[in-house]
Amino acid sequence: KSKQREIAQLEGELQKKNQNIVRMEEELSQARSALVKLTTDLALKDDEMRELKLVELKDAEELMQELETRLGKMDNTVQEREQTIYELKETISRFEEREKEILGERNRYLTAEEMTREQLACEQKNTEKKVSSIESMHKLEMEKTCS
Repeated sequence: KSKQREIAQLEGELQKKNQNIVRMEEELSQARSALVKLTTDLALKDDEMRELKLVELKDAEELMQELETRLGKMDNTVQEREQTIYELKETISRFEEREKEILGERNRYLTAEEMTREQLACEQKNTEKKVSSIESMHKLEMEKTCS
């Protein structure tokens, strides 16, 4: 009987150990499932992060393109304004040259007009002298004739 008890006791322990093994296998299976789920979740998160990085990279590239386009337009605008400034300076220079020409012509005209006035004044004086001289001669002749 003692052997039977010992056998029963050993069978009980074996059964407990088997139950522990089954429970541990279930826990191990659950841990494996949790590990697979965690690995899958991590892979999905990794994919999402890659997609986000790609979207961010694409957005950054689009922004860079837009900024380069704007910069190009600004460069064109600056060049156009520089060209306009150059053209305006050229126009101002031509106007200044024309102004100098006009002032030179005006001065020559005024000088010629002044010389003409001086000539006319001189001729008028000469004419007045001649008239005076003629009048004097006429007066003398009249006096001779009357005397």
